[in-house]
Amino acid sequence: MLPPLNFNGNGYRDAIDPIIHADLRGFDAAPSLADIDLSAFDRAEGRPILLPAGRYVCRVESGELTKTRTGKTAYRLRFMIVEPSEYAGHCLNRWLLLDSLAACNRAKAALAPLGLTTSETLRQPFPASGQAVYVTALVVISPARNGYPESNWVERFTPCDRPAEPTPGASVSPFAVPLDAPEEGGTA
Repeated sequence: MLPPLNFNGNGYRDAIDPIIHADLRGFDAAPSLADIDLSAFDRAEGRPILLPAGRYVCRVESGELTKTRTGKTAYRLRFMIVEPSEYAGHCLNRWLLLDSLAACNRAKAALAPLGLTTSETLRQPFPASGQAVYVTALVVISPARNGYPESNWVERFTPCDRPAEPTPGASVSPFAVPLDAPEEGGTA
């Protein structure tokens, strides 16, 4: 621990001396960018990955009030697939428009099973810290339109129980996110 700073005399200089003389050789030994393998990037075609239409068990990563590209008020849900394991880690979004009474009725019907029933609950972070919400999502393939390519669309979703842990020895995608993984952001 560093001694308390003393701005009278040499105390300040003595306090920062270990910082000035720190060994930074490891910092400068970062790998060269030339050593990074980017061959998969070169082989990629830049097309979105379409999931097959079907039912997927997803964890709700976030729900938030936002605006669409055209400026309409909307609520966006972000889902991360947890089952089947070969698609685990893929993310899907569902946008629910809130720009008319009819749209609000549809959004409220879809969000009510998640406990989002008032404007106040829409303004709160969802899911709450430490809460895990799982849904069964019906995913369809939306046709190309308005200059956008085919894409996946969450047609509807219903809450479900947390999926069981995979059995030992079962085939699990190397990109699968453990169900008990901590929130994003790393450790402090």
